[in-house]
Amino acid sequence: MAADIRVRRLHADHQAIQGLASRTSLITFEAERTSPQLPPEKYRVRYGCRGIAKLDSSREPIFSTEHAVEIYLHSEYPRQPPRIIWLTPIWHPDVSVETGEVCINCWPSGWNPSMFLDDLCILLARMIQYKLYSPPQPAVVNPQAAEWCERYARANPGFFPTDNREIVLPGGETRQAVGDMNTGGSGSSRS
Repeated sequence: MAADIRVRRLHADHQAIQGLASRTSLITFEAERTSPQLPPEKYRVRYGCRGIAKLDSSREPIFSTEHAVEIYLHSEYPRQPPRIIWLTPIWHPDVSVETGEVCINCWPSGWNPSMFLDDLCILLARMIQYKLYSPPQPAVVNPQAAEWCERYARANPGFFPTDNREIVLPGGETRQAVGDMNTGGSGSSRS
């Protein structure tokens, strides 16, 4: 019974990310099946939005518009968040410098099992754009990036977000509200 529910969820996630990819030019994906009878459990998602890859020697941002993550929908998904590993360089408070792992539970909304793969992909894009990031706090996985963001934003008002484009244009919205959730951001709601 639980296996059937998980398989249905994996099918729904696969359909959701296919739908998302058809509604945006900023996100593409490749799916990997572990079994021909089952829907994909692993995804490589590519983003074309502007984010910070790293800092130069004077601690100024070096930008990139090519980002990639691997998302693994493990056996405990969706009760537990998927495993997300950043594959390209990114300087972000919610990404571990050592492992590339993303801390979803650092976000104000945290992980919610009702969040589908397309919603998660939009949140990751907003993360790249610095529309979503954690302020300095004990749980943040990259405290140096969190402190840098806070200082840089103070010294350079209006710097964040690094990319103002909408991930999905109006008329192509997903099920769940995915508003600004960084410090000072405001959520949005949809019917």
